[in-house]
Amino acid sequence: MVTLATYRRVRNKIFFGQHLTHTGLGKVQLGDAVEVFKSQDSVFNS
Repeated sequence: MVTLATYRRVRNKIFFGQHLTHTGLGKVQLGDAVEVFKSQDSVFNS
């Protein structure tokens, strides 16, 4: 967590992870095709 905090700290909070939603049946596996419906700029690019 200490290492993560060195480059993922924004407004004194540590951010990590992704917000993803799986709308199909079964599991998402390595190599499966995915489609991005919505995205936004990262808070880390500022």
